Amino acid sequence: MIAKPFSEADTRAFCEQLSRGMMAQTIRRHSQPELPYLVRYYVAGWNPENKRHGPALYLHHFLGGDPAREVHSHPWQWSASLILVGGYREERCVGGEIVAQEFYPGDVNVLGPKDKHRIDLLDRDCWSLFLAGSFEQAWRFYESCRA
Repeated sequence: MIAKPFSEADTRAFCEQLSRGMMAQTIRRHSQPELPYLVRYYVAGWNPENKRHGPALYLHHFLGGDPAREVHSHPWQWSASLILVGGYREERCVGGEIVAQEFYPGDVNVLGPKDKHRIDLLDRDCWSLFLAGSFEQAWRFYESCRA
């Protein structure tokens, strides 16, 4: 017998149940602090209490996309995001140009500390499993790819 894949509703319910009781941080948009951007649930590795050096695993619940034209880079030596449910359209700065790609459940998005990007949600929200290496730099926000 071939197993059926989880439905979108099942996957959302699983993510919501998994996140219950986990330590979490609500992250707000850099330029619109009144709007929640994502909730980061601490699964393993670094968290605000243990501040353990090294890789960390997070469950991310995106609630909104990035502001138009604003891009950012990540603080870790490397990171990878596995989309669980929902999805997003990424605009990444490559050589001063914008390259767009859509990510859906099962897709992996890999980012380095110098990669500048922004996302727009393709659905009402997006859940991803996010693996990050050691901290390398502060978060950086830019007005455009050319900044």
